[in-house]
Amino acid sequence: MTGFFSAMGNISHGMESYIETKNFIVAEADRDVVSLLTQIRLPWLDAEGVERFHVFDLVKVLRSGVRIFEAVKPKALQEPSGIHDVIAAFRTQYRDPRMLFRVVDEDMLPHWRVANALLTLKALRTPDPKADDGLFEVVADADEPITVEEAGRRAGLGDRTLEAAAPLLRTGEIALRGDPELTHRSAIELAER
Repeated sequence: MTGFFSAMGNISHGMESYIETKNFIVAEADRDVVSLLTQIRLPWLDAEGVERFHVFDLVKVLRSGVRIFEAVKPKALQEPSGIHDVIAAFRTQYRDPRMLFRVVDEDMLPHWRVANALLTLKALRTPDPKADDGLFEVVADADEPITVEEAGRRAGLGDRTLEAAAPLLRTGEIALRGDPELTHRSAIELAER
């Protein structure tokens, strides 16, 4: 499957599964990720010293310079595939502290993370700083947590409310209270700094 994603620019990436697609969407919405690479092939040595290659589904480059190499594998296929042994070999053989290796499965990508990421990407594609600022001012003036819907009503945002809340959540200016999924019913407040 190939998708076009525009928050980081006009780029196209191939993904082989629904879990890979969800992982890519969540990574693209992460404020700490500055670059994404897909299908990156790296050599490693097996237990007998034979050179092998593994293709990582996604490599995230963070602002800090850390690169996270991710092998996306459903939980049911992890043991039969031996992926944990492969990742252990990479961790042993690549000792650069800025190179991290991990397995990503469906449990690491709950519905709310993907839903919040999709809202964030929508907001990044159609930025509206006035709406974001308006919502932030309402939340800052509230004496207690306020629902996204009520904050949007007070700010006069209408249908733009969730798209205004998503970037504020992404940058850590506001925080969710309770349920981790951003919806109109979510309680929001200023994030503790």
